[in-house]
Amino acid sequence: MKNIGVLLFVIIILLNGCVNTNIPTKTGSTQPHNTNEGGLTDYPDLPLETISEILSVKDVIEHRSALDGKTITVKGLVTSTALENGVGDAQPRIFIADTTNSERDKNYDLMIIIKDSGNYYVNQEVELNGIVHSNKIAVYLEK
Repeated sequence: MKNIGVLLFVIIILLNGCVNTNIPTKTGSTQPHNTNEGGLTDYPDLPLETISEILSVKDVIEHRSALDGKTITVKGLVTSTALENGVGDAQPRIFIADTTNSERDKNYDLMIIIKDSGNYYVNQEVELNGIVHSNKIAVYLEK
């Protein structure tokens, strides 16, 4: 049940903070938000025959459905941290990417839920093990 809450949190983040599932139309009425759009739906979600010993962040993003539920090792650079317990049940987390270039596609940043806040800092190279939680619009790793 806790994982569902975290996944919903990720989906909300990826939908640019849109927590209202009804979107106003020009006529003032509302229509349900299409959950088949947004987030990573426009990004590749490819099958995977074998899992490498260490995956890049791009590999995790682009093979998210194939990796769902699997324990993997991912290597990347820390792009941001939120290591203090947040509002409600928000757990400490970091975001990693294959590059910290400011012009990178930030949809290729991977959120990693950290059980212990640890010592993580921006630009730090990390190699972490964890379980992948994903669907067609979102993915995160739980360490």
